[in-house]
Amino acid sequence: MNKQKNEKNSALLSLITRKNKKQLVALINETNLNKDQIEFIVSQLFPSFSDATSVYKNITIDKYKKIIDTIAHNIHTKHNSNDSEKRTKAIDQLDMLIAKTKEQRKKEVDLYIHTAKTQLTTAENEHLIAAMKSYNYKSTSSFLRDIIIKDIEIKPRFDNNALEYFKETKDVIRTLSDIKESINVNSINDLTDMSKVMSELTKCIVKTRNLAIDRHNSGTAEILAKKYLTAKKLKKLYQEKLEKENQ
Repeated sequence: MNKQKNEKNSALLSLITRKNKKQLVALINETNLNKDQIEFIVSQLFPSFSDATSVYKNITIDKYKKIIDTIAHNIHTKHNSNDSEKRTKAIDQLDMLIAKTKEQRKKEVDLYIHTAKTQLTTAENEHLIAAMKSYNYKSTSSFLRDIIIKDIEIKPRFDNNALEYFKETKDVIRTLSDIKESINVNSINDLTDMSKVMSELTKCIVKTRNLAIDRHNSGTAEILAKKYLTAKKLKKLYQEKLEKENQ
């Protein structure tokens, strides 16, 4: 019976805001108010009766008032009673109440209880900061945690050689476009053939760039899928995609 009562009281405490819990604990630890004043403050810190019914089934107004009265009585007894036995009993009950206000709000499996530490060189730290900024992170711990739990996808690292490649291929595409527009040929057929060659070459370079910088479109995705995925995997992806689109 007491276990069930404690569970219900814990459920009530779960409805109290963190700010109100702090005020309640402060009131328990120190006060010179009379019992009526304490009772009024406690009633203001606890959730409304209608909210209480959401976690404490079949509770009546009288029962709810009794819970608040008991807490107020214990607080007043702790700070005013000359009876050591009554004070001890009140303190024990209030200590249990305080402990319940500090109970874990997360399941054990969801708590951040493990740490990962490492030392970085100046260059490595600069790279970490650059990576964080590219994802608009301000906290190193949040950034690393999201990487570890796979909330964000690790993108390819681009060194100076890679960046130079992107610049050069961009220039090549621009040059090909200029050549295509300015080239002189002897016949319409030559112009058509040359235009086709230029167009195909441009498409090839664009696809290569998209693959390299991880900017995939339907064309590059198809190439990668055919190369790396089995028919069984493709079928599974198709079914998942179809199901998602039909939702």
